[in-house]
Amino acid sequence: MVSSWFKWRILLSIFCILTLPAFVGGQSEGVGGGGQRATALVTLENGLRVVVQERPQTRTAALQIWVKVGSRDEPEGQHGVSHLLAHLILKGTRALRAEEIAARVASVGGQITGGTSQEYSHYAVTVPDTGYPDMLKLLLELITQPAFREEDLSKERQVVLAEIGRLKDIPESNVDELALREVFKGHPMANPVRGEPENLKNLGRDSLIRHYQTYYVPTHIVVVAVGNVKTEEVIRMVRENLGEWKRGQMEEPMGGRAVPYPEQPKRQEVSLGGILLRQAKILLAIRVMGLQDEERPAMEVLSSVLQLRLFDSIRETRGLAYVVSSDYIPLSDTGIWKIYVEARGEAENRTRQIIFEELKKIRTRALEATELKEAKEYLKGRFVRTQETNNDLALYVGERVLFDGLESEEVYFSKIEGVTPEEVQRVAARYIQEAHYNLVVLRPFSFIGKIGFLLKQVF
Repeated sequence: MVSSWFKWRILLSIFCILTLPAFVGGQSEGVGGGGQRATALVTLENGLRVVVQERPQTRTAALQIWVKVGSRDEPEGQHGVSHLLAHLILKGTRALRAEEIAARVASVGGQITGGTSQEYSHYAVTVPDTGYPDMLKLLLELITQPAFREEDLSKERQVVLAEIGRLKDIPESNVDELALREVFKGHPMANPVRGEPENLKNLGRDSLIRHYQTYYVPTHIVVVAVGNVKTEEVIRMVRENLGEWKRGQMEEPMGGRAVPYPEQPKRQEVSLGGILLRQAKILLAIRVMGLQDEERPAMEVLSSVLQLRLFDSIRETRGLAYVVSSDYIPLSDTGIWKIYVEARGEAENRTRQIIFEELKKIRTRALEATELKEAKEYLKGRFVRTQETNNDLALYVGERVLFDGLESEEVYFSKIEGVTPEEVQRVAARYIQEAHYNLVVLRPFSFIGKIGFLLKQVF
């Protein structure tokens, strides 16, 4: 579940409140629990937030920087500028070339990555604990001193264009983007993260610098450190390197975040056939509520119930598919409910029928107590699994702090336990409406049908 969470945030807290020592020049608070040390959450005077979770029992450190800008914030004609900018930032600073950065990261056995979604840009490095001070300093330098070299821009533009071309050649890897475009049609959230070739070819250095100066401001940045790190040292380093960074003039709502969502889209179905696949890929996407909605816990339980039902009816009972999932992905001010199945080609129609039947059942029939309990235990177990590695925890904490949605394990469990059958049914009635289904189906290539067609042409 964690992988689909972060794949789509593309396309998804932790602990109870306690007091930490105050840090000069900023506000601090702590969240902790679950048998581990408190998470320090500090806001510097310029609005930049720093989150540190000490895990001394581990031997690594996950260091991340989150920036509140993504494809939804891009103006017309500049789709893909956030993604291209992320590529360029990793290519070097005014003092360091890309090969020097790679050598420094490799020298401590680390790995550095970056990514972009509709809502954020993200930079991360995971290293053995002994190397974290140097790598944290490197990350901070990357984010504040990008070089914007013309030669790097030309190379990275070609890299992104190649990414887009590769996805077009492999439609099955693009199924999520197809669904998102339908769910958010008419809204900046539908903007393709990688952009469009015609826009990318016209994006110059000045456009990238302007985008950077507009959105890369302290109030929209979160620095995260999780693992065998020292809280005071991390906060001191961030303050020394970023504490004087000007706050910036950006006011909320910014960019595409000020655009209201249109009415729920009417039912859409996108079908692509003749693809070299072994199985049909069926994706049903529905636009639902976001991270801050009071009914979010009920939505999570609803999705969990459907996951368990579909797994049993499609895979266990009938053996129609191996991959079966129901994922609710809350975003900052909206959300996606994604039902995804990979079924045998000949089983596509029956699989679709079962999905629609189960959706109707969950909308019209009250849940039994045992099923509700099972769904809640499933969610709590999944929540714990998202905290297993330093990198997973950093991903979770960083995103949630960026969008003001961090909560303790105790609080999360309490909210899930408090969900009633009536609340689940109310949310189901709110969102399970066939008129708003967005369906994407990729069908496998039929060799027999194709051979028959060719024979007819010859004879």
